Amino acid sequence: MISILWYSVCNFLAGFSPSFHVLFVVRHSSDRHGAEWPAGAALAMESWPARSRGFMSGVLQGSWGLGFALSALAYGFLYAPLEAWHKGYGWRGMLILGVLPALAVSGSGFT
Repeated sequence: MISILWYSVCNFLAGFSPSFHVLFVVRHSSDRHGAEWPAGAALAMESWPARSRGFMSGVLQGSWGLGFALSALAYGFLYAPLEAWHKGYGWRGMLILGVLPALAVSGSGFT
């Protein structure tokens, strides 16, 4: 949960980067969220009943396509309008959207 919060905070801060150097440093700092995948996958595999673990493992591994489709929708509905409104706000809005995973942490009893 800490890595999810860290990832969300860094994405939020990256959206307000005044220069490429600051953006690079903040995005590099958020790169530490690699611990989410192995911990989450192990927890999910342990939580599912043994009879459905194989199927759900496939669903979990194959869900990257859903994330890809959601990012394409976010681009279409967020990037283009923000960029048309003010040049340079499109990529900032996409980065700030990265704060949404923190909502999953807030509902888990961590806070």
